[in-house]
Amino acid sequence: MSEVGESDKVYLDVDEAARRYSVTIWFFRNRMRAKQVPFYRIGKYVRFKPDELDQWFQEMAVPVPVAEDLAQRRAR
Repeated sequence: MSEVGESDKVYLDVDEAARRYSVTIWFFRNRMRAKQVPFYRIGKYVRFKPDELDQWFQEMAVPVPVAEDLAQRRAR
């Protein structure tokens, strides 16, 4: 039998999620408190689905203006 790798896990705990996204555990804890991040409470444990976190981070992305947009802003 093969071991389950971190990328194969169905749920991540706070430490695993923080490591995966290179943020602190407090990043997630603060957003959980504010109900800004999707998470599951299973008894006393908190878990995250990796695919939901991936989508959440994509939605948080700040769009970078392309060169044409910058040129139009400078022309104003």
